Amino acid sequence: MKKEGGDNQRPTILTVICVLGFIAISLGILSMIALIIDISTSSQIFPADLVNISLPNALFALLLASISLVSLIGIWLMRKWGAISYIIIGLVSYAHSIWMNGFSFGISHVISLVIIFFLIYYFKRMR
Repeated sequence: MKKEGGDNQRPTILTVICVLGFIAISLGILSMIALIIDISTSSQIFPADLVNISLPNALFALLLASISLVSLIGIWLMRKWGAISYIIIGLVSYAHSIWMNGFSFGISHVISLVIIFFLIYYFKRMR
């Protein structure tokens, strides 16, 4: 027997991605806020050798993390706009990373590509 809205049921892998993403992005947002406070007030929350990011870059990272959180909510709700916005944010993030650090391919990029693969795979099931 099929549950109501059968095709729009959230696959387990997307549930796992969303839950882990909610945790990671929430911690990232809190860290960015603390970092922004540290940079703008020189309150030394973080050791000086750990902080090598400018205020505009920290604000940009906070903006990307906030939009990513909204995108994850869309993915949780199985909405196409969530997947599309997550992919766009991923591309913007890659471009910013390349611009700031040169081309480097880290574990975070691999994880993002795996997530994007699953979003594309399940895109037709989203509303």
